[in-house]
Amino acid sequence: MRVSRRGFLASVATVAIAAENTNRGRTFPTTAVRYLDPATEAAVIRLTDPNFNAYLPLPRNRAAAAKAMLYASDFNGKWDAYRMDLKSGESRQLTDAMALDVMSLGFLPSERGLLYFDSGVLFETQFAKTGGFKTREVYRTPQGFEREAGISYSEDGQYAAFFEKSAGKPGARNRLQLVRIANGQSRTVMETGEEIAAEKSDVLIRPKHMSLYYRIGTKPALINFDGTGSRSPRLAEGEIGQAQWTTDGRALLYLSKPADPKKLTALREFDAESGADMQIAGTSQYTHFHATAEGSM
Repeated sequence: MRVSRRGFLASVATVAIAAENTNRGRTFPTTAVRYLDPATEAAVIRLTDPNFNAYLPLPRNRAAAAKAMLYASDFNGKWDAYRMDLKSGESRQLTDAMALDVMSLGFLPSERGLLYFDSGVLFETQFAKTGGFKTREVYRTPQGFEREAGISYSEDGQYAAFFEKSAGKPGARNRLQLVRIANGQSRTVMETGEEIAAEKSDVLIRPKHMSLYYRIGTKPALINFDGTGSRSPRLAEGEIGQAQWTTDGRALLYLSKPADPKKLTALREFDAESGADMQIAGTSQYTHFHATAEGSM
């Protein structure tokens, strides 16, 4: 079917107007409830309504600021991103997504906006001083590829790293992509024939360094942004769980689950410069953790 130039321009204008006439910016009242935890009798504040689903961003990405928290919820009939005011408990709708990846949210530095994937497209939304939004497309998943759930943003908001899988091709090559947020330029850091699954894979951009950590299955690795310098860090034996870089990028904190079921999961530290690996503490079978910004806890 042929479309005239006038018709094409009209359709583009219609899409642009529709994009502006969204439900973003709506504010919803708090649903916070304060109660005593039956197990500890400590006061607990439940921030979201348990009748609906709600997710925080991945631990590796910026989820909270001094006065606000970023989260995804389906309480309004579909998945969207929200900013919760931690004082009032009110939530402001930040997206009007078609197919939001709830695991892709992350605040930009200084909470000036957010990054997220919607329908295979990476978007950056800046918060305007007038209360509005300025959104632009950063990267679009190429035809023939599917993005695996999960993403890592650099601390300075300049880069995003994630896995992509070839869609339905036997013997396909799967890859680790790095995207520069400012101009959308992308590069393939590494390729592999191994299957990449979200629950068995991980990627973390290293703060203050042009490198990253990634794991596919049981194989952890460190690699530079340009694909050089690949090496396998000597982490503890056993199953490697969630990991997090220290804020200075010196060390990788991670969970190690021993093969012996009688032994506890340990929180460990790998020094990326010296290669030294040490146990910080045993845990009560942690599955996730988060360190304070200064690394004291």
